[in-house]
Formats: sequence, structure tokens, C-alpha cells
Amino acid sequence: MTTAPCPLCLTNETSLVEVIHGQKLTRAWFKSYGINIDLHGEDVSYICCNRCDLKFFHPPSAGGGDLYDTLQKFDWYYTTAKPEYDIAKPLLPAEGPILEVGSGKAAFASYIGTHRYTGLEFSDAAFRRAAEAGITLLKETIEDHAAAHPAAYDGVVSFQVLEHVTDPHRFVQGCVQALKPGGTLVLAVPDHEGLCGIAQNNILDMPPHHVSHWSEQSLRMLAELYDLEVVVIERETVSSLHTAWAARAVEERKLRHRFGLGETLLDTSIVGRAISKYAGLRAADQPAPEDMAGHTVVASYRKTARRRDA
Repeated sequence: MTTAPCPLCLTNETSLVEVIHGQKLTRAWFKSYGINIDLHGEDVSYICCNRCDLKFFHPPSAGGGDLYDTLQKFDWYYTTAKPEYDIAKPLLPAEGPILEVGSGKAAFASYIGTHRYTGLEFSDAAFRRAAEAGITLLKETIEDHAAAHPAAYDGVVSFQVLEHVTDPHRFVQGCVQALKPGGTLVLAVPDHEGLCGIAQNNILDMPPHHVSHWSEQSLRMLAELYDLEVVVIERETVSSLHTAWAARAVEERKLRHRFGLGETLLDTSIVGRAISKYAGLRAADQPAPEDMAGHTVVASYRKTARRRDA
């Protein structure tokens, strides 16, 4: 299977990391979450950009509304309090309009004030909850919204959305276009130099749920691509909710190395399953490593005055 151009920096300088068997991924989704995904019988290439370090899946098969409607039934999927909200709030200007792209339940509105909050979202359930709370949501893509409202916001935020987007170049371009010069962009994504980077068989981090994986290098590349200044890149520590998962992930990686198994995103073999189960037993009640980064990394940028939007 061949590689594909990077969807972020658009270079052809990419390398194939591994190929995920489509039928195995389909079965894993159903076994884990009872969800039938449709990959059209195709295997999935996992590719690394040699320029910006973005890792992405090809073909880019992003999930539709049915996938997210099903996942929302799990209590843990959309939470009203997230560590990245606490990180993001002091990074944003104290006054002026704020736009959230992919707002979900619009929980972040309560952190900054509903009077200056606008969210972009396509979930009907989210719209109903937002209306009850007096929160403004719009059913628009960031690309369309930014074209109609260029340089309209003092801050643009997006939490756990960028990794779902099949065209991150246009997505970030839209976020920057919606910002006023000097405005702040805050992006939060799963940290692939932390917990998410070592977790084995993390189905939610694969298509059709996640279609890209981000590192600090790829987040810093955004500044170069869109004339932004990096303000800060901050990593979460391992939260109490993820302690058992982190301990198991570390133990599983050790065991795989001990038995001569390479690192791979998905291993549904008998040996792989046995190691995973044994890792869970060995990691029971163990703390996560103190130096381990947690689930999410938050990147903050400032739009420079020299930026000229199309």
C-alpha cells in the first residue's frame, strides 16, 4: 500500500508506518463498543509526514453522526469538566467574543461566560441542551463561518476536535481566519508523546473516530504554516481517571518488548490479547509513572499582525 500527501503541510514527503487490516479494525470496533463501522472493505495505511511529524490514516475515513450519537451514550464521552478547560481559560483574553469549534455540550461556555460565547456544532442533542442554557450554537463549518465572519473573534478554541478532521489544513486555516490580529487560538488534542502514544489497541484513537495523531513538532508546525506565534504548549499530567489505563499501557509495552513483539496500533492476535490481559493484572493498583504525560496536550497561539487572510 502506498503513502499519501500530508493533509496538514501538504508535502509528499511521507512514510508508511504500518497497515491496519480493515476487517480486524471493524471487528475490534464492534467488540469494544457494539458499533458497526464501514471501511468499504479497505485496509488503512498509517502514515507519518517527514516534514511536520503529523501521523495520519489513509484513506481518511471520518465517522458520521451515527457514530457520535452512539458514543454519546457512554457517560465518559462528553464530560462537563476537562483539565484542558482549566488550562485554556487563562490563555484567552478576559474580554471579547470567543468562538468554540466543535462545541459538543458547550460546557466551555460556563468557563468564559455565555454572553461572549459562540459555538459551532452539528449535533441536534447539543443544540437542545444549549438552547435550554441560553447558549448560542450555529450549524456551520469553521470554513464557512470564517468566510462570513473574518477577523471577528478575540479567541478561537477547539478541544478534542482536530484529530477527527480529515482536512486539518483547511480547518486550522478557518480558525485563524476567524481570529482578529493579535487574537488567541487554543487547540487541545490527544498527546501522542504521552499516554495516547503508548496505549495499545486504543480503538477510539483510530478511524473512523480519530484520523490523525499529533506531536509537539506537528503542533509547532502550525505556527510556521499560518503565521502564528506559539504562546505555550502544555501537557496534562495523568488524571485520576486514566491512572489504571496508563499503568496498564506501560506494562503492556514492557511485555511486548520482552516477548519480541514490535509496536503496533492494533494487535488482535492470541498472543497480543494474552499479553494485554496479563498486563492488566500486573498493573492492577499500580500508579502511573511520575514523568509520564497524560491524555491531552494544549497548544496556544497568537495571530500575528502580518497575517493576511484570503
